[in-house]
Amino acid sequence: MILELDPYYVIPTRNTVKDIIKKAFEKRRTSIKEFVKNISGKISFTTDIWLSLKTEGFLGITIHYVDENWILKHFTLDIFRFKGSHTGQAIADEIYKIIVDFGLETKAMAITTDNGSNMVASTNI
Repeated sequence: MILELDPYYVIPTRNTVKDIIKKAFEKRRTSIKEFVKNISGKISFTTDIWLSLKTEGFLGITIHYVDENWILKHFTLDIFRFKGSHTGQAIADEIYKIIVDFGLETKAMAITTDNGSNMVASTNI
């Protein structure tokens, strides 16, 4: 169908699309790191871990804060493939790496999770 619209169009390869997405992700990640440095108050997090249909583990971390105009703001800080055992310690280690990577260790106030025993354990470490 695309070739009918433009016979000279070259469809990008899977690897080209992957590289474009990775570059865009890294650019956005860098801008988020700069942005969160300027948040003046404390920050809360929500996090969850889940399995895909292919039983691959993923961990997501969302950031929540109140800005200088007292407006509640939130956005996804990171979602990544979680390899290995889903123990409380392993989850805590990964969450801490993200918090440090974004320079938020002095701004962290609270973290909210579901009631999964591994998630609860990760917040008590």
